[in-house]
Amino acid sequence: LPLQSPAPSFDNACQDCAAPSLPACLQQSRHFASGTYSSISGRPTPEPWPVLAPIKSSAQHEGRVKLHNGVVRFPPGLQAALDGTALVLSGRAGTVRLHLPLLDPVGLAAFKLLGMDRQGDQAAGQASSTGPIMLITSPDKDQFQSVLAEINSSIQGCMQGYLVGLTVKGVGYRLEPIEESVSKTKPFFEQGQYDKSNITYPHTKPVSAIRLKVGFSRTVIYPLPPDVRAFSLKPTLLYLYGLQLPRLQQIAQEIRSIRKPNVYTGNGIQLVGETIRLKQRSTRKR
Repeated sequence: LPLQSPAPSFDNACQDCAAPSLPACLQQSRHFASGTYSSISGRPTPEPWPVLAPIKSSAQHEGRVKLHNGVVRFPPGLQAALDGTALVLSGRAGTVRLHLPLLDPVGLAAFKLLGMDRQGDQAAGQASSTGPIMLITSPDKDQFQSVLAEINSSIQGCMQGYLVGLTVKGVGYRLEPIEESVSKTKPFFEQGQYDKSNITYPHTKPVSAIRLKVGFSRTVIYPLPPDVRAFSLKPTLLYLYGLQLPRLQQIAQEIRSIRKPNVYTGNGIQLVGETIRLKQRSTRKR
């Protein structure tokens, strides 16, 4: 590639010859000589950049984005409404608020809530047999499936709720309900002795805190959040009830982390249906 000589300037002086005037410097300096790159530097001429072929696309898909569309049909016994940026779902089991900006933080999904009330049913004074529907569209497939799964999970929670079971294994290990109100919001060790003679099983009354006796010198009190309640069927089996499954699973994992199952004996707190792989102790004599 030929090199172009820069425009003469009296502000830039040559560092090799230090000529008193720029015109004399231009005649003596080899930096401003005209020629090709290889003749001046003594190196071989570099190969040119490869020419990339343009991507060919069909005319029908050119400039178009594929959208993933879905319809969420709410059951007749569920009420759906938009409260600002929150989707409020009310059913037989309770009410769930889904904040759409948290559900779609990147803003790749569009929502639209439509009512399905029939004019004939309203005129006759009858309740509509179908509920409202929500239209969802997004260009991102993963984000679309995530939003759709979260809404469907909340619908099931509003209609019947979710149960997550916890069981305990070990000599003297127990999961007991606490009917008294607990002022603290984080797990803590209980001070002093407690009376357990008034606890009858199965304990069907929902409680807001549980007592864990899992091998420590003192019992652990775990207060439950307001949207989660516990039912105790027997001293070693307890169920958590709530409207949002991810929330229940998070609380269950926190309770399990207080005394994780031992890898050799299996003693500890574990989820109902969880499989624990036990390690075999070494039989080698030391």
